[in-house]
Amino acid sequence: MKLCAFMTYGGSLKNWEQSGILDRELAIYRQHAKVGWEIDLISFGNSPDEAKIAERYPYFSVHYNNFGIHPRLYSWGLPFIHSKILADSDVYKTNQTYGAHVAHRCSMVWKKPVVVRQGYGHFENRSKEKGVNSRVAKQAFRYERSSLRRASVSIFTTEELAESSIARHNLNPAKVCIIPNYLIPEIWTPAHDFYGRGEKFKVIYFGRLSEEKNLTSLIDAARNLPVEIHLIGEGSLRDKLEYQSREAGVFCQFSDQMSQEELRNSLAQANAFVLPSLYEGHPKALIEALAYGIPVLAVNSPGIYQVVGDKDFSVNVDPTIVGIRGGLETLLSLSEKQLAEMGRKGRAWAMNQFSVNSIAASEQSILKGIANNL
Repeated sequence: MKLCAFMTYGGSLKNWEQSGILDRELAIYRQHAKVGWEIDLISFGNSPDEAKIAERYPYFSVHYNNFGIHPRLYSWGLPFIHSKILADSDVYKTNQTYGAHVAHRCSMVWKKPVVVRQGYGHFENRSKEKGVNSRVAKQAFRYERSSLRRASVSIFTTEELAESSIARHNLNPAKVCIIPNYLIPEIWTPAHDFYGRGEKFKVIYFGRLSEEKNLTSLIDAARNLPVEIHLIGEGSLRDKLEYQSREAGVFCQFSDQMSQEELRNSLAQANAFVLPSLYEGHPKALIEALAYGIPVLAVNSPGIYQVVGDKDFSVNVDPTIVGIRGGLETLLSLSEKQLAEMGRKGRAWAMNQFSVNSIAASEQSILKGIANNL
């Protein structure tokens, strides 16, 4: 089986490395290689760093813009620039919806099936950011419709994303599959065991520092509570959040993006993980925090509620200042034994549901089925 995977449009191995997610993003291809698959990865990077990074991972080959031509020319010429591996591949798969137009263009030339993976709501996110009637949202709607309708199979990370896309674009349900995001068990082992409290209860968040993450509400919720916050990530709101935390008198530590190993070390020094987002797709940060066994405070927002809303191993609240404050107060009221039990239950569930081994097996079954039906 020869799989050609297309990175998100404009993405590269270097981007993944700088974001601290390189090993996580490549983990599923490592699993595919273990069963004898040949993996080729199409990158939109134009630096020799792509090849240098790939040298550390012998289970796949990277193909990038080594000519350094304009990105648009590269994407248009890609079917011919990388003709050999594209012609030899059995199936094309996209990492996300954005970039599917390149995979479809290659498919038109080389007559290969395309599997489009949608890890988050491409149209939904643009609509929430800019408004459903905005030009950006309308463009996202057209792009998503074209990408998904032309796919041999569309993979979504949640049933909710799949159902909304089926209804919105009149997709054939028989050509839609659900495969959630995965986690790497080895990274989150051994489990979190830091339940001792200092003068303040430490909560931690990792992800983008952007409006939809609702971090301003988290800071306001922590006013006058014995709580300190550690925010890990980058984004346009950092300066605003730093100012807000000073004004609110809330101790807030800020750190740049980290590798997953560094994240684990930071989580080890915290008492709980918090995810206050107004909406998510299938939140990787949440399932990884659960897998690590750290107590979790989560809000009942789209994408989050579907993961933990009906579970008893997290504190689930409304995504408001009052709701989040109530969640923090609940965490403060729990004993170390109760926090530890919450963490153990969440870890057992997440490891069972989202291990890369089982998720890779599900993807292999779908991709082999497509290749065998050619």
